Amino acid sequence: MPGWRCTFGFVLLFCSSLVSAQKYSCKYTLSPNAGKSTYLDGSMSGISPGDTICIQAGVYHYIRLINIHGTSDNPVVIINHGGRVVLDLQGRTNHGFIINNSTHFVLTGSGDPDQDNGFEIFKSPEDRTQTALAIGFQVSDLEIDHFYIHDVELGLHLINVPDCNPKTWQNNWVMKNVFIHDFQIKNTTKEGMYIGSSKYLSGYNRECDGEMKNILPSYIQNIKVYNNTIENTGWDGMQVSMANVDCEIYQNRIINYGGENKNSQRAGIVIGGGSSGMVHGNYIKNGKGDGIDVFGIGEIKIFNNVIIGAENCGIFIGNRKIINNGSFEIINNTLIRTGADGIRYNNEYAENNLIANNLIVGWGLEPISIRRGEATVHITKNLVESEIRTIKFNEPAKGNFSINQASPAYNGGIDVSEFGIFTDFQGSNRRVGPKTDIGAFEVDPTRNSIPISFYRPEPIELMEGEEVFFTLPSDLFIDYDGSHIKLNLSSSDTDAVPDWIIFDSINGGISFSPGVEDVGLTELKLVGTDEKGGTGEIAIRVYVKAASENSLLLSFNKLEKVDGELIRIYPQEIFNYFLIETDFYAWMNASAYILDSEGIKVKEIKLEDGKKWVDGRDLAPGSYEVCIVSDNKLITKNITKK
Repeated sequence: MPGWRCTFGFVLLFCSSLVSAQKYSCKYTLSPNAGKSTYLDGSMSGISPGDTICIQAGVYHYIRLINIHGTSDNPVVIINHGGRVVLDLQGRTNHGFIINNSTHFVLTGSGDPDQDNGFEIFKSPEDRTQTALAIGFQVSDLEIDHFYIHDVELGLHLINVPDCNPKTWQNNWVMKNVFIHDFQIKNTTKEGMYIGSSKYLSGYNRECDGEMKNILPSYIQNIKVYNNTIENTGWDGMQVSMANVDCEIYQNRIINYGGENKNSQRAGIVIGGGSSGMVHGNYIKNGKGDGIDVFGIGEIKIFNNVIIGAENCGIFIGNRKIINNGSFEIINNTLIRTGADGIRYNNEYAENNLIANNLIVGWGLEPISIRRGEATVHITKNLVESEIRTIKFNEPAKGNFSINQASPAYNGGIDVSEFGIFTDFQGSNRRVGPKTDIGAFEVDPTRNSIPISFYRPEPIELMEGEEVFFTLPSDLFIDYDGSHIKLNLSSSDTDAVPDWIIFDSINGGISFSPGVEDVGLTELKLVGTDEKGGTGEIAIRVYVKAASENSLLLSFNKLEKVDGELIRIYPQEIFNYFLIETDFYAWMNASAYILDSEGIKVKEIKLEDGKKWVDGRDLAPGSYEVCIVSDNKLITKNITKK
């Protein structure tokens, strides 16, 4: 898709949309609809190639877009506008955000420079029964990015399911040019991402004009899935099926997958039926099943992945038929502490397969197991060790499994350039020394890898007057050079840290002792600096709750201001009674304070199940400010008494 720029980072390929940086004109704007569905039919609304559809910041419960069609040179852009778009599913629909029958579009949450992910989708408060983002039914040529999805059944569902219309059948429709990146998905009961149909061979049985037909699903061609973070999934972290041409899955972080321990649904990454392509540079940690499962059609290359703590196999190649003499190449992966085999190869159909330069440390059964097709697999220059300490990793206790020149993996591998592999997990050159190193990392003394972090801290919530010591995790930052990292804590807007916050770099924690004047939001940044001056940064948000009404009133100017659309007041010009109402779950029992023009509290009420009629007969004529508070967030509305 046009309009995107990419730069190689040390661990991830960071791509940013030019859409958010450019000035864009909203051809069509969608707004919150008081808890009702939000719907747009592009064919009925005059949407043309190159147009921008703005989705206004606020709370929605269901958004459905259909018939959105751009062109390859002028895609339709769908973007959040004015802040974060929040979809609180609330059990009303099976899906939160749906796009059907659409081609050549960009759906991006990059519309607000202050928000990493401009679209947030979740099911409140704990019941996880829905799919967050569903895209399908003759879709093609699309880019989707910058979503935060959490506490749902399924994160992303991207699939073209055929029906009785021949246009939807495998030979008549191909989904192509698909780019999925910069998603943060956490806490799903099923998959984080489910891409493509899993019915590669079985197809779908449909009754069409009174006759039963078996219809095969369509393929996906040229699909890139990258730079996504997926945490805490009940089933597979990510599954990609039917991607038979130019499939690439790279630089994703998948942590704590397969929590339900459901057989055949518990892998970090699944290359499903009908797929071929490359899986590289992914960081996969702690799961009930395999790190990577492969059930594809061959011509699959798996390299430069770091897989830690897979309770079954690190990499598993299943026994599926191969087309066009496709092979499997498993090269330069680092596999740490697998419960069963490090690599298990179980395919009797493929020819000319290679397992080379893999670093396997700690396994339950065998480091490399060939169950079928032994004569077709060439195994060379893999390093297997039962003990981590013998490999001389830089910082294994912190999850840093890069190596140094003292490691037996250094210069121990075969040249992999003939297999199209020229860089390592970080993007470093694969041929720095006389030979290629074994494992996902190449030692490059000339390069400085900046500190990175996989740590995404939840907001810290405190109470005014209490003293708390917050312990930071030991693997806060990773530096793949093995450099010592110096930590420094500062506020997000100044170098100074408030007096009530003390950073203890020796014990690895932060002490908090907030007073009355500290109620509200404080934003901090924790910076890690390596020995060569490279830096990484982690944002930390601290909320201090008020212990009394007086301290709450004093803190209004420090509370986090949020979108006023979450609360409605009818009417805003009052004579006697007025209604305060919301259907956003976090505000259902919020407190409201009525302040006069001098800022003095004249009335206090509390919402009950999202609404409250307020008696305003005792208010003198004039202007008032309604301040609605929930936790450490504040919404203000103005009313006038006639």
